[in-house]
Amino acid sequence: MSSSIRRYFWSAVVGFALAGLMVALGIWFNVAHLWDVILQADRTVLTVILLWAANGIVFSAVQYGLSAMDGTDDEDDDGPGGGFRQYELRPIPVRRDENRRP
Repeated sequence: MSSSIRRYFWSAVVGFALAGLMVALGIWFNVAHLWDVILQADRTVLTVILLWAANGIVFSAVQYGLSAMDGTDDEDDDGPGGGFRQYELRPIPVRRDENRRP
């Protein structure tokens, strides 16, 4: 399995786990009367599953975007990591025309 597919699946797992945690905490602390809204719904389990799935999709996409921008899973890179390159500065000779005025 390539590293990008592995990264995608890992991001999905982390995103849905965070979504489950957020939904559980939102219901537990009754944020914006979420517990009351779920209890008044006809299908409480379906409501919680849809809330978890929608948040899971968003959190997975954000997690994948962050890990893709980070790009630190390059296993074959043996060189120094990131930073600025150190260039060797040396003067370059330039001919000057004596007849030309500034």
